[in-house]
Amino acid sequence: MDEPTDRALKLQRLSREEYDSLETPAKAIVAGRSRRLVELSNITLAAELLNAVIDADVSSRTYIKEALEGKHPDFDEKVRGILREYLDSGVETGIRDYYKIKYAGGGIAPSAPTSQPQQKPKAEQTAAKDAGKMIGVDFKKKPQQAAETATPAPQPVSGAQPTQEDRRRRDIAVILSRWEKRSVEVVMRTESDVIDAVMSVADENSGLGLTDETVCKACEMIIESKTGVQFYMEALLPQHRAGLLERAKTAVKLD
Repeated sequence: MDEPTDRALKLQRLSREEYDSLETPAKAIVAGRSRRLVELSNITLAAELLNAVIDADVSSRTYIKEALEGKHPDFDEKVRGILREYLDSGVETGIRDYYKIKYAGGGIAPSAPTSQPQQKPKAEQTAAKDAGKMIGVDFKKKPQQAAETATPAPQPVSGAQPTQEDRRRRDIAVILSRWEKRSVEVVMRTESDVIDAVMSVADENSGLGLTDETVCKACEMIIESKTGVQFYMEALLPQHRAGLLERAKTAVKLD
């Protein structure tokens, strides 16, 4: 079992000390999903970076489109370089603001416009969609990496009665614990981001009759459908939202 990097742990809202305190089966689960979560984070960062480039310089749309078509061989390394810089910097700001502040509109696209005619605004969507094509960065080679900031899940005050939200979070943790075959306490510690996402999807679609439980069922249905999604958090990502909602509606009818 490969040890997860500090960044992989931060993406799962775990410190190195918390990871070390876990039992071996729980460590295996955290380590097993670390690589996939880092890959997803890399793709998200790259897409946000390309959108920042486009926001800073409209003329760069043509350059990025050409680069994604393989016409600018140095493009990949430029993007990797900025991503590495951002992760190594340890700043808490998002990568879009980081790029705008540090590069002030430069950094990837050349200052001179390309000879090709400017593309329509839809190229911005194409750039974000295709950003994953260039992700081959081996971030593991960097020993100290900054992680995306995450707000820890609120904890009830010692001795206080649990709130409705506390009970709701624990109910979701119970469902997750059955799926992952881990204790509820461990799930509460390691899966706060998943619990937040389940609640968010359920709240946003309460008009469709969705509940936390039906959203969880939908996640499990997606994973079991063998479509390449392996974890709850993957199933909850925006690109899987349409399929998630369809399955959640089915789960509502089954209930």
